[in-house]
Amino acid sequence: MHSAELIWKVAPINWEGLNEYRYSFWHWWGSLMEAQVRKEGREHIELTINVLWQIWKSRNLIQFNREGRCPGLTSNKAVQEWLEFQNVSIVKMEDDEKGRGIERGPVKWEPPPENVICLNTDAAIKQIGA
Repeated sequence: MHSAELIWKVAPINWEGLNEYRYSFWHWWGSLMEAQVRKEGREHIELTINVLWQIWKSRNLIQFNREGRCPGLTSNKAVQEWLEFQNVSIVKMEDDEKGRGIERGPVKWEPPPENVICLNTDAAIKQIGA
């Protein structure tokens, strides 16, 4: 069994019915996005994204550093970071309600046009002697 499968097995989230799409990320992701309308669907999606991120980081540890990590630790890291995000979001909402938030103007995410995939990334380059 691959490391990613082991991580999903111990993760505290289960997407029943999506197992049939496990070999097609796009079908799996499309079905997952339909869950947004479910009660707590957004939270499940956020946690799933954190699990995916931790799987990617775990894969990189193996690929580039030859270091494996216990699937349980990887899953726990995903949950911990998601809970931290939830706590920060709650504090921000409370600050906004009390008028202590930073005024940045209205910000609303809009999906990309149909048939377009938007991928946001971040990178840093260390320049020596520039």
